[in-house]
Amino acid sequence: MTHTDWNRRIKRALELADRRPASALRTLRALVRTLETSLKKSVHEWHLAQTLQILSLVQARAGDYRGSTTTMLRLADDHQAQLAYEVRAYLSACAAAALQLAENGNRTHARRILREARRWSSLVRPKDKLLDQAQRTIGFRLARNDRGAGGSLRPTTDRGTRR
Repeated sequence: MTHTDWNRRIKRALELADRRPASALRTLRALVRTLETSLKKSVHEWHLAQTLQILSLVQARAGDYRGSTTTMLRLADDHQAQLAYEVRAYLSACAAAALQLAENGNRTHARRILREARRWSSLVRPKDKLLDQAQRTIGFRLARNDRGAGGSLRPTTDRGTRR
């Protein structure tokens, strides 16, 4: 499915929504199924998110508030899963960059990148192994009172004691 196909089907469903909401809902549900199978081939998650949001609006307009809520909760779950994936990818990229910087002798920049990554690391469970390894390799550890979300990373000496 292309963006043009998606756009055409969305417009048709919206035109049906006022006159025949049940038909619009069938069209939108079918489009959701089509998008789910097409995500890896041609369209992006954005198209699915937009379709789910429109489906929820049409459901609410047709008086199906429970269905509308279920659809929006599904959309929220999808966004949460995507965010978790993107945060983990960001943390791994930061860790890899920090390791490369340290390897090239720029430990200051490596520590700065690790500090930035630390702000996001509390959002993923289990913790990112590459980030953890980079922190140990570059000589960062959490201070005892900074183990919670948003805690700062503190540089350590090679023996693990604070400077």
